[in-house]
Amino acid sequence: MPAKSPAAFSLIALVLLLLAFPALAQERTVGVLVHTEDAYDGYTLFVTMGGESVCLMDNYGRIIHTWDIEETAGVVEAHLLENGNLIVVAWPRDSID
Repeated sequence: MPAKSPAAFSLIALVLLLLAFPALAQERTVGVLVHTEDAYDGYTLFVTMGGESVCLMDNYGRIIHTWDIEETAGVVEAHLLENGNLIVVAWPRDSID
């Protein structure tokens, strides 16, 4: 029997891994591990401390919208108003010099 190439071995290992853990083959989400009926309906607005973007996420961990906040040294806080406007508290880029 001929020896299998490393690429063939990797492909077989990946298929076996996806068969053993089907959740790995699902759509990638952000930060949501469990979604139960106890969760409130709606979206979650979040920023990573010091990041330069704000994300809106649904209850399944899918990113619905992202705002890139330019010319900042990092977003500290964000609020989405009922009219759809986004208020952002961020450090100005020149404040880190």
